[in-house]
Amino acid sequence: MSSSLPPLPLSAFATPHTFNPPSNSRIAYHLFTPPSPPKGTILLLHGFPDLPAGYRHQIPALLALGLRVLLPALPGYHPSAAPTDLAPYTLRSISRDLAALAAHLGCSEGGVYVLGHDWGGALAWRLALWEPQLVRGMVVVCTPFDSPKPGSPYVPIEDLVAGPLPQFAYQLTLASGEVERKVRSLEEVRGFLNAVYGGRSREGKFGFDATGGVDWGLILSGGLARTTLMSEAELEYYARTYAAGGGMRGPLNWYRTRKLNWEDDKEIKWDGKMKVPTLFLQASNDMALPVWMAKGMGRHFEDLKTVQVPGTHWVLVQKAEECNNHIGAFLSGQMAKEKAAESKL
Repeated sequence: MSSSLPPLPLSAFATPHTFNPPSNSRIAYHLFTPPSPPKGTILLLHGFPDLPAGYRHQIPALLALGLRVLLPALPGYHPSAAPTDLAPYTLRSISRDLAALAAHLGCSEGGVYVLGHDWGGALAWRLALWEPQLVRGMVVVCTPFDSPKPGSPYVPIEDLVAGPLPQFAYQLTLASGEVERKVRSLEEVRGFLNAVYGGRSREGKFGFDATGGVDWGLILSGGLARTTLMSEAELEYYARTYAAGGGMRGPLNWYRTRKLNWEDDKEIKWDGKMKVPTLFLQASNDMALPVWMAKGMGRHFEDLKTVQVPGTHWVLVQKAEECNNHIGAFLSGQMAKEKAAESKL
């Protein structure tokens, strides 16, 4: 996998296709095709507050592998639909919609590879359980596997924050409605996104911290230097995309589905083992999803490789070349195994 290719320009994301899935929640998506006949399709699932452009560093390398790249804007993210009802944001509903999109594009028979990060990683795990016929191989970045626990009681996020996961405190803010109330103008959206992507004050203080939450004084006063993860043009693109979609409410609805997803999990039929060949890329310094959260998750997999990359939650940008090398090696290996198996038939 060629890892030295330049990232895809933002102009490549200007004109998406649209699809109306079973939930009737419109999906906008991009489809990038390699110059030679595709060897398969890879579905890319972004997280918060990312956009499809968050994979701009990975797409050229995936195309160089000979893969067709399918990249939806997930529910709530402009220009996909952002319904007020929470049902279309559940992992089960989105999995159903993605399976319909894949069928629409002729991917049903051979299935797709999946690459997910953050919420996109959580979605990838459930997509493999809800639609097992669809997923032929999977790469998940940062997000550890949280196995279904159908016999266990519901645990509110407040209890997790007060107990084993204090670093999830930021989720309380994101689910509360406070962000929508305070982040309205284009300038406020830009400031908030800059903070989430690691913008700091001159004194080195973060505007957004997983455990400490949001420093509204810093964000709304413009007291943060621009994040090192984005150029001025990239940050402006993100801010204008959010503003065009009506602000923060849609993407933040993902943080309000915890109980709905727990209810859905009761109906997952599985034997405790994930059958899909999987690469799990951990970021060594992810403050929200620290390395220790993945301890023991290997017991749920038949074929799991875990690799740790030095970096933060935004390792796909920070260490794009290293991540692309690991992703490329895994996918190339999977395609080689599949080709060898076909030749024996």
